[in-house]
Amino acid sequence: MDLSRLYRPASIAVVGASERSGSYSSQTLENLAAFGYDGAVYGVNPKRESVHGWPCFPSLSDLPSPADAVVVVDSATPAAPSTPVHGDDPRRRASRGEAGVVRR
Repeated sequence: MDLSRLYRPASIAVVGASERSGSYSSQTLENLAAFGYDGAVYGVNPKRESVHGWPCFPSLSDLPSPADAVVVVDSATPAAPSTPVHGDDPRRRASRGEAGVVRR
């Protein structure tokens, strides 16, 4: 099993990309820059054209190429635990976790 996309992704998409100070997506993008990540970074947010200098796209299917890793940070909206990332390829999926949200 090839895990290189997991441990050394050539591209990362951040779904819910935002420049809102303190947000998880903003911190993720700032950390990618601070640690010198040199791969492609795509923001995914239909309301933005760019975030922290990286291009933004309306959806994952609009990316110029499939992302090796996807960070889903829209934690206030329920979603399936595993989401198709690009096309019907079952090998390209994103896992999603929630932090700081209490559901009753």
